[in-house]
Amino acid sequence: MPEVKLRKGEPIERAIRHLRKKMDKENVMDEYKSRQAYIPPCEARRRAAGIIR
Repeated sequence: MPEVKLRKGEPIERAIRHLRKKMDKENVMDEYKSRQAYIPPCEARRRAAGIIR
């Protein structure tokens, strides 16, 4: 999990922005969304091939 340390006098908004950038860089949200529901292997193959319903 990405971690951001807040410096003395640094606004919270800036720390949140840094955290979001780190999460985007490490694809944390993409992995979270992909694990929300089970995808059967046949559906995963279809998505990888580009044949999405």
